[in-house]
Amino acid sequence: MISITNWNCFAYFLDEIKDFVKNKLNPVKHYENIIRIKVSKDFSPFPDGAYYSSFCGENFRKNHLFQPLSQGCKVIIDLDGTNGYDSPWLKEAFGGLVVSGFDKEYLSKMLTIVSKNDSSLETECWQYILNAV
Repeated sequence: MISITNWNCFAYFLDEIKDFVKNKLNPVKHYENIIRIKVSKDFSPFPDGAYYSSFCGENFRKNHLFQPLSQGCKVIIDLDGTNGYDSPWLKEAFGGLVVSGFDKEYLSKMLTIVSKNDSSLETECWQYILNAV
């Protein structure tokens, strides 16, 4: 026969096993990691176009945004320090996240876009995200 004390220990042990298995199968927790990306240093001071160049918006999205966002990391993008952005680059880098499967609500929680030099860039990026289909 199992006493109340033994039963409580057994229940606690089962909960610990469940948590261990859950964490092994899904180890990434939202907001656990914060990734900071300064485009000018981590990608290029000369972002260029939507496609077909080494420093295009598509490459930035695929190589710098997709993996951390897929793994539940919060991503902070600093747009300052570049030679400027053209609209196709911004549209592909940020609007392309929605096209590639990210939910807009998820992005609003997990993605922060900052520019101290030009706050209109932040607005433009979010417009591409919100208008993407």
